[in-house]
Amino acid sequence: EEDFGFAQTYSEHEAQSSQTQLEMMENELAGKQQEIEDLSRELEQMRAACGTEGLQQLQEFEAAVKQRDGIITQLTANLQQARKEKDDIMREFLELTEQSQKLKIRFQQVKKTKTKTNTTLLAFVAVQSLTQAALQCFTYAGQQLGAKEMLNTNCLKKKKKSTEEQWLSLSSEKFKKKKKKNESEKEGFNGRVIKEKDELIEFLKEKLKEQENTESHLNEQKMNLEKFLAEVKEQLSQRDQETETLQLELKNSKQRERQSSDEIKQLMGTVEALQKRYHKGSQSETEIVQKKELEMQRKLEQLRAELDEMYGQQIVQMKLELQQHHTLEIDRLSAQHKAELEKTSSRPVSNVTNEEQIHLMNMAINELNVKLQDTSLEKDQVKQEMSRQLEKLLKEKSALESRIENLIQDLNFAREQLHRTRQNLTDQEHKLGEVDELQLTIEDLKSQLAAMSEATKELESKHEAEVTNYKIKLEMLEKEKDAVLDRMAESQEAELERLRTQLLFSNEEELTKLKEDLEKQHKLNIENLRDDLAIKHKQQLETVQKDLNLKLEALNCERESLVTEKNQLISEISKLKEELQQSKENSKTEEMILQINELQMEVEALRKEEKEKGTLEQEIQELHVRTELLEKQTKEKEDEMKKKVEELEKEKNVLEEKLETYVSVRENESSLLVRADVGRLAMDPNLQKRIEALSIENEKLKKQEIELKEEIERQRNTFSFAERNFEVNFQELQDELACLMKAKAELEEEKSIREAEYAAKLKALDEEPHHLEMSKGSLSGLTVTVFEACKESKAELMEAFESEVVEKDTTELMEKLEIAQREKNELSLRLSDISEQLELRQLEIIQLQQELGSVKAEKEQMLLKCKELELIISKREIDIGQDGETDSSDAVAGCIDSYTESSTHKESEQQIKLLQEKLISLEMSLQNVTLERNQLQLQQLKDRSVTEPSTVATAQTEKELLQQQLDALKTEQNELRLQMEAQRICLTQVYSAQLVLVREHLETEKEHALSCLKRELTTAHTQEVKQLQQMHQQELQDLKGQRTDGETRSSQAFIKKLSKVVSEECLQLIKSFSTILGEEFMTTLKSEELPNVIGTDEEQNTELQLHTSEAKALLTSLQMLEQNILGECNRLTALQTQLENEYNKKTLSVLFLFGFFNCVTDLKEQLKVRSARLEEIEKLKMEFSQQRKELEDQHSQEIERLRSYYQEQSKETEERYKTEIFHLQHSLEEATKS
Repeated sequence: EEDFGFAQTYSEHEAQSSQTQLEMMENELAGKQQEIEDLSRELEQMRAACGTEGLQQLQEFEAAVKQRDGIITQLTANLQQARKEKDDIMREFLELTEQSQKLKIRFQQVKKTKTKTNTTLLAFVAVQSLTQAALQCFTYAGQQLGAKEMLNTNCLKKKKKSTEEQWLSLSSEKFKKKKKKNESEKEGFNGRVIKEKDELIEFLKEKLKEQENTESHLNEQKMNLEKFLAEVKEQLSQRDQETETLQLELKNSKQRERQSSDEIKQLMGTVEALQKRYHKGSQSETEIVQKKELEMQRKLEQLRAELDEMYGQQIVQMKLELQQHHTLEIDRLSAQHKAELEKTSSRPVSNVTNEEQIHLMNMAINELNVKLQDTSLEKDQVKQEMSRQLEKLLKEKSALESRIENLIQDLNFAREQLHRTRQNLTDQEHKLGEVDELQLTIEDLKSQLAAMSEATKELESKHEAEVTNYKIKLEMLEKEKDAVLDRMAESQEAELERLRTQLLFSNEEELTKLKEDLEKQHKLNIENLRDDLAIKHKQQLETVQKDLNLKLEALNCERESLVTEKNQLISEISKLKEELQQSKENSKTEEMILQINELQMEVEALRKEEKEKGTLEQEIQELHVRTELLEKQTKEKEDEMKKKVEELEKEKNVLEEKLETYVSVRENESSLLVRADVGRLAMDPNLQKRIEALSIENEKLKKQEIELKEEIERQRNTFSFAERNFEVNFQELQDELACLMKAKAELEEEKSIREAEYAAKLKALDEEPHHLEMSKGSLSGLTVTVFEACKESKAELMEAFESEVVEKDTTELMEKLEIAQREKNELSLRLSDISEQLELRQLEIIQLQQELGSVKAEKEQMLLKCKELELIISKREIDIGQDGETDSSDAVAGCIDSYTESSTHKESEQQIKLLQEKLISLEMSLQNVTLERNQLQLQQLKDRSVTEPSTVATAQTEKELLQQQLDALKTEQNELRLQMEAQRICLTQVYSAQLVLVREHLETEKEHALSCLKRELTTAHTQEVKQLQQMHQQELQDLKGQRTDGETRSSQAFIKKLSKVVSEECLQLIKSFSTILGEEFMTTLKSEELPNVIGTDEEQNTELQLHTSEAKALLTSLQMLEQNILGECNRLTALQTQLENEYNKKTLSVLFLFGFFNCVTDLKEQLKVRSARLEEIEKLKMEFSQQRKELEDQHSQEIERLRSYYQEQSKETEERYKTEIFHLQHSLEEATKS
């Protein structure tokens, strides 16, 4: 309410401030309108003075002023409308506030009624519980009495059986006596108990009826209150909507006011701009201003003269009219007087005048006097009117003089402005002189510019000619460059397509491997979980089955005991029937019949118990069936676990819901059975024990359920822990992958180094035959002649020294040939393997064949040259071919060794990691295939073109080296791209995993924080409530003690005072009575002692009679006083009791009020606590949302940073490779040209 009042005062203050602002704005608008009117008058005056040139400017200014006036009028109208709307809105707002206060008061009243209803309902529930407890006590007492009766009957029967054989006659008599006594005692006791029970039942029924009536009344009140609350809520919602709409309207009105103020400001700015323009225009027109001054002075003089003339003429006319009117009246009166005098003179003078004529004359004189008085009054009125008119005229004159003074001030201001304008004109003239000088200088500069422009035109024409030449050259160069770039782009596109295909295949293979590994791990985890669940489920089923078997065994035992009891009862019934047949002759057959009826009732109760046991057995069977169904469901779920792992949690939730429903159904059934069979179960303590045992078992089952839930949560935690382990392992695998990539790079570097070494060796081997040819030219010539002689005629031209050298050479050549043949055999075997691999990789070979097309063209050219040289060197081909084959075989052997080394290294890497087997094997196999193919081609080329010049061989070797470098660069590009893609995939997976972990962590933290807050708040609330209750109870006890002590003390003091007053009054009365009766007794004693002396005097007798009468009157008065005192004492005691009752009632009301206030305070505290909780929860939500946003932003920033970093790296590598490729191509082109 305080907040609401504060808001109301604030809203009123805002309304007042807005009203004052509106009034200020209206006053400003009125002042501005007056200014605008004055300006318009001045403009009209100026228009007459201005010429045709200034008229256009004035017209524009007038149009702008009119537009501004129209806008200002619109704005004023809008402001008035907004003000009206605001007033209406404020009124509605105040009405709504009053209604909301009323609704709050009603809502508080409704809360009070709710608390009252709740207290009454609690009292009703307590009464019901008391009634149920009383009924249970009565049933239990009846059961105990029945049990005692059964025990007594059993004892009597046993005594009968023992005594019938020996003392039949004595036992029969004693038995009859005992029976009579017992029956009389039983009947008396049962009668009393039944009466008490009936009375209690009737009393409880009456209470129940009253409580039902109160319940119905309270329910009706509750329904009415609920309806009223619903209506109140609807009204509150409507009022909230209305307040929202009103707030929106207020905002709109404020916006309109702001817009209007902005528009006014804009208009004022435009007006100021126009005024400035007008003043600027008027500064150059000094003559016009002088004319205006003169005209203004003339107009002022004319106005003064006209005013003087107007007012003077009016005064003169008034005077003339009054004089004329006065003269006319005087003339009229004089004429009447003359006429009357003439009449009187014309008449004959007679001494005798009639009385009638005198009377008439007197009447006429009186009329004339009245007329004179009227005229005098009219003159006074005319004078007053004239005085008033003169005052008015004087006031008008003073107003005109004030206006004239204002006009004089305006003239002075205009003169000042003219003076300023003159000064401005002089300044402008000086400036115009300066402008003329500047114009002269500008003309000179223009002539210079014209000359410069002509020169620049000539230079531009020359420059354009040069530019055209350069453009032609540039176009030619661009065409050449475009052609070169097109060739480069085509080659790069082909290479990129090949690389894309390789990347796709490699990525697919990697993904398949990763998927397979993940699926295997996932399957293993699922199988482990499934096995654990199956084992736990089997254990639980075994425990449940064991418990059920134990229960069944216990039930069977109980059933057997009941059967035995039943047989015993049947035997007893048969015995009793026999006794009944024997005792029918006696007079107590009716009593026996009653006993039989009671036994039959017990038998029926036992049958009902058997039925209940049967129902229990049925329930056990149903439990078995349910357990079987649960087993089936678990089997089905295990089958489904193999297919869908994600449905585990859903099925767990379903099972938990089923368990909850089963527990609720079981509890409902048990509660119904307990309610229906409270009396029956109370009869048998065994059944109570069974029920307790079943309740204990139920509690055990609940504990087991709780344990199962905890295990499920543990499993979830383990699953989450396994996921985290998997993520950690995944990160470790990524790290190992990075290490492998580094190792791979190192291996490739080693490989490049070895390839360079092998290339150096190949060069050395290629250079060996050249050295042999150069050093042993003569020997080679001799060897040629020797071979020719051996073939043709076998001439004996060889000398001894030469023969030895040739033999050495031949032996060496034979050894080399044998080695070459062996290597050829090995190569043939390896080539067969390679051919199989090539058949599998035909697609790759096709792409390589496309690249080799250009090489074949060059090859054909070389073949043509070789054909020309074959005719000359046909004989030497065999030896040189053998040498080339040996060299090529050595190179191939070195390559094979490198291949074997790399394959061994690969095998070691395959054993370490299984992730990159296929990638490495494919890359290495492709490289080996390409190398072997290139080597074979080189062998063929060497076989055919050994005799060519050394320049061709060097060009081919350079080409091959460049191609190898290109291949290496391409492989590096592929590897880098693979690395980038793998890193991107890893980052995405890590990001998703981190998001999941963060969400889970936030959810767990939120739940934990909320639970902790709830616990802390509940504990604090309970402690505070307990403390308040204790304090309140202590205060009440202290108050009660003080009040009781004070009341007892006050009552005791009051009684003491009353007793003292009564005792004092009684003493006074006794003294007075004793004084009176003492004299009488003395007189009587004297009369008795001295009868003879005194005698019987009449005076003494009369005195005695008087005293006795007075004594009797005193006795009567004393009796009346005594009765009054007793009545007053009784009345006081009654008042005391009434006061005590009223005090007790007031204390109860005070306690009730304290309790109500406590409830209200508790409700307020609860509301505050809830509001605080809600605020804390909202704060927590805001904090969590902010943390989440911050984490997401950080993660997104990191990802973007990584992307930008890797993109920059990739761009840099691509640019570096492009530059290297460009340089290599350039070197290739130079080599080809050379």
